[in-house]
Amino acid sequence: MRVQRLWLIGFRNHGATDVVLDDRLTLVTGANGQGKTNLLEGIAMLAGMKSFRGASSEAMVHQGASQAVIRAEVVSGDRVLLVEIELNLDVRSRAQVNRQAVKRARDLADTARVVVFSPDDLELVKGSPAIRRALLDDVMSSIDSNFRQRRADLDRILRQRNTLLKQARGRITSEIEETLVVWDRKLIETADVVATGRDKASQNSERPLVAS
Repeated sequence: MRVQRLWLIGFRNHGATDVVLDDRLTLVTGANGQGKTNLLEGIAMLAGMKSFRGASSEAMVHQGASQAVIRAEVVSGDRVLLVEIELNLDVRSRAQVNRQAVKRARDLADTARVVVFSPDDLELVKGSPAIRRALLDDVMSSIDSNFRQRRADLDRILRQRNTLLKQARGRITSEIEETLVVWDRKLIETADVVATGRDKASQNSERPLVAS
């Protein structure tokens, strides 16, 4: 797939930007502060409404505006898909593909697959194993919808299990213990699927990324 045209409206310092991208290579040049990285951030948002800079929606909406719009024509095979993202300050942000609502932002990865390499990614080598695990998860989520769902399930199970432990406040009754057993079982099963996916991604790379 490739992005052949991109519109940024009220996104960062892009009031109204319309860019046609080359089908082979597009080089973005300009002085500091003109919005080069912001443009790349807009493209990366197409893969899941997530800023690779870790920014919130509020930070990406142009100052004084209540909404930012990212729109792109994405070529996939012989099809041209229209991806639209609205980042709203007052109501929930949303996404559409060919005017059809996308229920889960992470499912945008089925339409637009984006890989970003920035100076911060040097932490892949220097940083903690958690950073490398996150990379493997992002790679697998972009190409395997089942892994994407299992990864989301793992986060949900961990949150609910932790909530149960907080509510217990150190007093583990028989009822709480039984519930913990259920969550532990789900946690083990789901974590095994995620670990297998990470191992698959590592083994398929020319230089496997160790995420232990």
